[in-house]
Amino acid sequence: MAKRAIMIGIDGCHRDTLYRLIDEKQVPFFNWMADNGVRVKNAVTMFPSTTASCCATLYTGSWYRSHGLLNNEWVDRFADPPRGRSYIECLYEALLSFDKKLFGLPTILLPDRNEGGQINNDLCPDHPTIYEEMTAAGKISYTFFHYIGKGATVWARPARTDMLRYGMIEQYGKPYQMFDKMMATRAIRLMRKRPADLLAIYYGGNDGHSHRHGVPGQETYLRDFIDKELTRLKTALEAMFPQDELYWSVCADHGQSNLDKEKHLERCMWIEDFFPQLRAAGFEKMDRGLSRNELGGLDVIGTLGHGAGAGFYIKNRKTGDWKTPPDFASDIVPALNNFMKASAGLAPFGDYKFKGYLDFLLTRTRFDEPYRVYVNKPPYDAAGELVPLEEHFKGGDPAYVKPVERLRGIDSPKGPDIVLLLDYCENRFNINTVEGFHPGQHGSLCPDDSYVPMLFAGPGVIRGELPEAFTINWSPTVASMLGVKMPRADGAPLPIFGNGKGSAR
Repeated sequence: MAKRAIMIGIDGCHRDTLYRLIDEKQVPFFNWMADNGVRVKNAVTMFPSTTASCCATLYTGSWYRSHGLLNNEWVDRFADPPRGRSYIECLYEALLSFDKKLFGLPTILLPDRNEGGQINNDLCPDHPTIYEEMTAAGKISYTFFHYIGKGATVWARPARTDMLRYGMIEQYGKPYQMFDKMMATRAIRLMRKRPADLLAIYYGGNDGHSHRHGVPGQETYLRDFIDKELTRLKTALEAMFPQDELYWSVCADHGQSNLDKEKHLERCMWIEDFFPQLRAAGFEKMDRGLSRNELGGLDVIGTLGHGAGAGFYIKNRKTGDWKTPPDFASDIVPALNNFMKASAGLAPFGDYKFKGYLDFLLTRTRFDEPYRVYVNKPPYDAAGELVPLEEHFKGGDPAYVKPVERLRGIDSPKGPDIVLLLDYCENRFNINTVEGFHPGQHGSLCPDDSYVPMLFAGPGVIRGELPEAFTINWSPTVASMLGVKMPRADGAPLPIFGNGKGSAR
């Protein structure tokens, strides 16, 4: 068993870019990991592949349906009134997740709320974080610059200077390295002062850099910044502790796809682009389910949360109660059929701007049912069929990575009544803004978004490659390095000390 483990999270890291840099010997730290450990060939993240919910999986080892964070945006329809969650939609929401506010006492600027952080507070207590399991086992854990710190001995959030630098990045286009640059330094200082059994650090700037510059921009961020920072961290920790006490692991929350502005700008969609179909289905009051919005009086609540689709919560029009399942025939089917009509350019949507935008629709007739795919035929006037995921995806289309398992992961009573998937993988219809176009995007079932790097290194770790894993396996595997179990996680430890031939559950 290891005496100390280091978890390195890299937001939005594109697997093929990092693995190529390793294979080309361009990244000394990552090359050391590859030479002294094992990497997972096909490590698969959750769906939708979005930061808040994917990170909840990374640090609990559980599916979305278990830990309770369904997306970057979702709605608790059972609250009174319904309450939206939009964890990182803007600076205000990000500060809530870091348990901070913009102004107040005693520090005037960016004081602590001392409320736990909205992401931490929304995690289901039945599926503890790795930090909670460490604490229960009598071990010390630190986590740096991450939204999820529940149970950690020290949850080291970005300081005021870090957040001010982040503001400069967002408002004035400064490089994202400005935000991440002090994290390793602060971690080194704390480890010297009081060594921890588990140290988790998180490079959130990589995702922002890639949103801004596209997937090709990750090469410089990984090679010229993150690799150098991790080399510095490794050197400092090896000066404090014997090398046979240190175990290392790397993973990403999700991947990222590249969009071409010249080709794909006209395929950028937003929540308002779906409202005409809903109005034609007889709904009048609709809005986006942001945390700050009043939602109780609406008929439809839309959520974005990722770059490849949208979710819609539908009120039961007969009861007027959000806690009652909407009537499938009268409330859900008209909306589903209109989404299909608009995509096909059929009346009354013959002049719809985004013809061909739809990939598929998920829905259900009751809150406790699993999602199924809604299938219908033109002219989409009568009710269609609900097809089980296993049947719909039985052909093994390479455009989708582990679709059945990952879509099962969102089966929750708190999920949307309709999950709309854009034709993102093939034709790049995407959730984006024309004014603030992001050439890097994520959220889909396609390979670029779905595969993430996952590496483990240290004494006794096998050398080579494991065939596959899910991100639910990451925390249980790291915990196992320290002799700690995570029995309430959905994932199990990978065989990193075995023969390496097994597949993960």
